[in-house]
Amino acid sequence: MLACGLAAIAILQLSLDRAFLAAIVTLLLVSANCHPWYLTWFIPWLVFVPVPPLFLWTALMPLTYVVLFGWFSERVWDGSTLVRWWVYGPVFACGLVWLL
Repeated sequence: MLACGLAAIAILQLSLDRAFLAAIVTLLLVSANCHPWYLTWFIPWLVFVPVPPLFLWTALMPLTYVVLFGWFSERVWDGSTLVRWWVYGPVFACGLVWLL
């Protein structure tokens, strides 16, 4: 999937700043784990290419730290909770609206 995303970026012949941002976001979207600090990779690029869904993603991603409550109290790490829907649902919806 990452190779397809990078091939699409190459075919679209985006400017360097947009291509770099698209490559980082593609990598994060297809990765198995995406911790909140991973999003710091593209925050500097949002200065040059303001993308509202990515601003929303960085704002909502700290909600995923709710997993720490279970870790500290019960020593159970459950990263696959409904919180992911509260983070990624609005981001994808905002992305669709922004692309249209």
